[in-house]
Amino acid sequence: SPFLLQIHANGGAKDASGRSSPQEHIINRALLSFASNDCSLPTRAFILHCLRATPILLFPFFRSLPMPDPKPTYDCLSALAFVSNLLSEGPSVSDCVSQQMPSRADQVIPFILPSSLSKAFLTKAVQSTNAFLVAEALRVICDVLKRVEAYASTFRVETP
Repeated sequence: SPFLLQIHANGGAKDASGRSSPQEHIINRALLSFASNDCSLPTRAFILHCLRATPILLFPFFRSLPMPDPKPTYDCLSALAFVSNLLSEGPSVSDCVSQQMPSRADQVIPFILPSSLSKAFLTKAVQSTNAFLVAEALRVICDVLKRVEAYASTFRVETP
């Protein structure tokens, strides 16, 4: 897409007021619309491809991604599976923060997991009586921990 190529070339540059480019906003809204309205595998593969091609879009996507209530419904299980796939197959935290270089650890968290995956959401999901919901929630938690470990490993210093 020309939009993705331009965003990737600009590295997610902000305008004078600190806001994202119009193209970045348009692409993010389109991806969120796809994620909210169509849970088919080809659509989710397309979203994953777009986010891999343009890692700078992951932060606004994670910030705006809606999650259904943590109940044993198809919508919730499907959303958790999508997030799990996005965390494990999507752009790495290092790729996402390479343009912005956060100075504090709490500034990296928005690149690690969606803001809608709050402690309350995950607690309700893990405490559910439905085994499928518990399994998906635990899989997401494992993927988040793997993502943190992969990012932390970039700072490790090998001792001879």
